[in-house]
Amino acid sequence: MGTFKVFKVSPENSSRNVRVSGVDCVQSWLAKRQARIHEEAGWYPLALLAWKSCISDHPYHESNLIQALRAYVQLEHPNRHHVLDVVDYGRQLSEMMTGESLDRMFAPLVLVWMGAVTEAADLVLSGQPPQNLKHLGVLAAIILLGNRELPDIWMNALRDAHAEGDASAGVLGQYAIALRRGNWSDVTSGSILPDFSLTGMSDGEDLLQVLKDNLCFWVLSQSGTAEELRHWMSEYQWSGPIRNWHRLIYWRKQIEAGNGHLVWSEIKEGNHLEWLNVDQLIEWGILYQRSDQSASLIPKIHSLLKMFPSSPDLLFYYAALLGQHERWGDLQALAVWMRSRSLVSNMEGLSFFFEAEAWRGQRNPQAAKESYHKWLAAPVRLPRLEWQAARKIREAGLKYMALRRFRALEPFYEDSVSFWEEVFDFGSEMQWERYQLDACRHLCALLPDSKQYAHHLASLLLALRRDPALAIALTGSLIQRFPQDRDLAVTHIHALLQNNRLRETGRALASFHPDAIPDRIKETYQLARFETFCRELRVEDACSIAEMIRPEKLFVHQQIWLEEQVQKLKCP
Repeated sequence: MGTFKVFKVSPENSSRNVRVSGVDCVQSWLAKRQARIHEEAGWYPLALLAWKSCISDHPYHESNLIQALRAYVQLEHPNRHHVLDVVDYGRQLSEMMTGESLDRMFAPLVLVWMGAVTEAADLVLSGQPPQNLKHLGVLAAIILLGNRELPDIWMNALRDAHAEGDASAGVLGQYAIALRRGNWSDVTSGSILPDFSLTGMSDGEDLLQVLKDNLCFWVLSQSGTAEELRHWMSEYQWSGPIRNWHRLIYWRKQIEAGNGHLVWSEIKEGNHLEWLNVDQLIEWGILYQRSDQSASLIPKIHSLLKMFPSSPDLLFYYAALLGQHERWGDLQALAVWMRSRSLVSNMEGLSFFFEAEAWRGQRNPQAAKESYHKWLAAPVRLPRLEWQAARKIREAGLKYMALRRFRALEPFYEDSVSFWEEVFDFGSEMQWERYQLDACRHLCALLPDSKQYAHHLASLLLALRRDPALAIALTGSLIQRFPQDRDLAVTHIHALLQNNRLRETGRALASFHPDAIPDRIKETYQLARFETFCRELRVEDACSIAEMIRPEKLFVHQQIWLEEQVQKLKCP
């Protein structure tokens, strides 16, 4: 009866509560034995199936996970299903182990060997940076290889390691800064690479060499020339999916250098390649469209949908293609199909968006409006794609519908600078000053050292005549840092006025020569003079200044306030 005892195997910090029985353990052992038999015979695809069964029967078994990962390295042609398996095994190991374990690095290194660099980077980022310097360098290199910016906690760890004398950390920090800034001018060669050596990691040295080669290629793709990249491609004869990842970068580099004619034929045949993930497939589609603007890509992508049947990103890309080429009937059919498939149930809301786009394309505004409202009524399940959809209808001129979706997306992007920058631009475009103010508050919290957004926030507070104490605190601090900034000086004058500091206002206005005011701030300067005269009860002077102000150059709320004051003064 003891064999039927059930016990927990998932670690305490895991989000899953996994339990196995004695029977599960026996079945797992039998599957492991079968896997080893297949490995001895060299039948690695069969061995992996057995390992998958073994781990499914008994998850979170450290020894089995490591042995299974070693079997994946023996594959000649890994595919996307193998990538998903390795990611799953890697997550199990990460949950079980501390950042100091050598085995923690095995799964990301296997993914790099496969060419699934984005999955490798995301797997590493799911954990904390390790204390061991050598481990830190390997994992930081994997994050960069996936074209992911290093979070501050990783950057700080690299700085500490460099300060302790680790030259590798300094090199990786240089790469990380170049990636973050988008400026590789100081990175002159991809040959200056960190020295990776992990003593005690069996079967890992070959994978480390692959990591170094790939890091060299990545740096070269960022800082090298198209000719240097072409030479690298001829020297390093990788095969299989990893070669496809290299191809994508190589193709883009050649196109950007004006050498598209060298790679168009390769790109056109890309649908026959084994893409490891949706990101690679979509990147290929984007490059294909650079060479061929016709609808010839649509049937190719349609035939590849079955490779990733539950991928929202691929369906969204395919729907965008149909809309781009005005295949409205096909787009409607896709929307209906999506609502009938449980695999993509999280896209039900977006299916109404696609349907609305199809109706709009067929010039049926009433049907489009109904479908758009169904989309807006649906909960946000895929924020990144919903953001793209909202952006699309904003560009199409459906501003108020776009605003509703942007509003619904706000909780998902509280910490996203790029989201709030777009919200701010949207508010500026539409002259929605309260919306701009909300965006500015978030941006100032996220970018506390930003002069631009602190100035914007003060200007909006003053235009809306809200919280003058905060406005003057902002402008006062900025004036100390940027005493020569004329735009800022005028905003500070408005802050002084709204805080009833008239004597300082007079001195600040006197420092300006009216004929030397730049046109971009002329109206706000004149508005400050107008308000000063109003407060000093100089009605005639105020009315005279009011005639000089072009209201369309002011914030909407400033226009309204100016009109109200002119009426109160009974200016002619």
